[in-house]
Amino acid sequence: MLRETKHVRPYPSKTVIEDLVTRDGPADENSYTPFEGKKMMLDRQFSGRQRSRFKLKEFLSYCSNRDLNPSRVAETRVVGMLIEQTGNVGSYITLEDMMRDGVENPGVAKYLQDLCVGFKKDNTSPYNTNADYQTITVTNRDGDDGEVEEKMLINRVDYDEISNEEYENILKQIPYLIKSIWSYSKLYKANLFSFMFAYQDIYERKRGRVTITDFADYPTYLLKSDGTYVRPFSHSDDNKYIIYPAVTKIFLQPSRHAAEFDLCTKYLKYLKILGIDYHDEEPLDYNNDFVNSLLCTYVPNNEEYFNKYKDIDIEIMVALKPENILSVPKSRMYLQSSSNKEFDYNDSAYFISERLKLASKLGDYNAEMFEEREEHALKLLGNVLYLMNRDKGNNVVPVVPRQSITFEVGGLMYYNKKMLTVDGKYFGPFKGRNDHKAIITKYGFVVVLEESYEDVYYLSVEDTIDMIEEYIENGEIQSKANWKSL
Repeated sequence: MLRETKHVRPYPSKTVIEDLVTRDGPADENSYTPFEGKKMMLDRQFSGRQRSRFKLKEFLSYCSNRDLNPSRVAETRVVGMLIEQTGNVGSYITLEDMMRDGVENPGVAKYLQDLCVGFKKDNTSPYNTNADYQTITVTNRDGDDGEVEEKMLINRVDYDEISNEEYENILKQIPYLIKSIWSYSKLYKANLFSFMFAYQDIYERKRGRVTITDFADYPTYLLKSDGTYVRPFSHSDDNKYIIYPAVTKIFLQPSRHAAEFDLCTKYLKYLKILGIDYHDEEPLDYNNDFVNSLLCTYVPNNEEYFNKYKDIDIEIMVALKPENILSVPKSRMYLQSSSNKEFDYNDSAYFISERLKLASKLGDYNAEMFEEREEHALKLLGNVLYLMNRDKGNNVVPVVPRQSITFEVGGLMYYNKKMLTVDGKYFGPFKGRNDHKAIITKYGFVVVLEESYEDVYYLSVEDTIDMIEEYIENGEIQSKANWKSL
């Protein structure tokens, strides 16, 4: 499915160190520096057992504030097997100055070597801080006294029967799956890769009998909504709150989280087909830098996107409805017909209800927010009907037609099976206006009805009470209404 989105591509650039360690041989027209490539030198520095702990992205990140600056390198030459300083620091201005008659200053190689040594010795570098979780050992379950790496106990499966075309298609889908799972990770504020790998190990060891307490034995990670790492989850502490239980429900109640669960199981399946052991995967390697670096060429079709991935972008659900797929821009998607141009709030309720269901499912909000308060909602409606009559000069208190009031999908209030809209002015100004419409929910809060639904705005239960009381007392609302976006 194709969708137009504004995107500014960054101008291609590399640090000096990145250019050096990502190629071998002399510089060519595609190189960013005039020096010989030193990838082989980096491989020698991190060979053998050190290789399993080395991650190129971590090394480049470590070097980002330590890049080679020609003005800080002294002029040197090679004398026999030694490097001898022949000039003062500051002899060079540009990188090209460090090339004399086509010969590279040996200080370049020495600088890279010093960086590698510093990366290995610096206690704060990722090379050392990640050492604690790079290798997990468990007691051999056959009864031997020795210990072996857990990944050595796993039998790999070889899928020789798949065709080259199927194999290439899997490789094409991998970046798409990673990016999709990462989108949900930011939505749930948790690294889903850590939960996914934990779930698969639990499933295999317990033959499918997975409980929430099983996750306590595995490292899982909390994120910010922008994907920034926060800390490891503590099962005993975080299970009392919202985010941690919400994430585990993806794997404990997969039928209710089909999109997220299917993405995870498909990714695990493809890792197995490619001969990659998920035990070897480090969840913290899946981060913004890594995901943003992936080039995705796989595009899901409309049906696949609509059925499985619609929760990532609610606006798509409305755009892909059959009557809208080839229609005019979204500002007219909600019109009943092209003849009357009247805004149809009943159509727009579909989008609002889906957004409310998603907010409730993800658990981003306090559980009390989505407790059912139908009696409170009916009382709120009674106050609105009273104010409508009073504004017309009639002080009779109306009777709420309870037998005709229902709460439909998403908890929206309906009258005789039609969505019941009320004047939003009774709940305070919205974006400086009083001509907006609102709808009451069974949760006691109200939602603004707008043509554009990039955001859905609501007024909390407490704030609705305050606004109504102010209008009853003063005949208007002068206070600022605390509308919040979901």
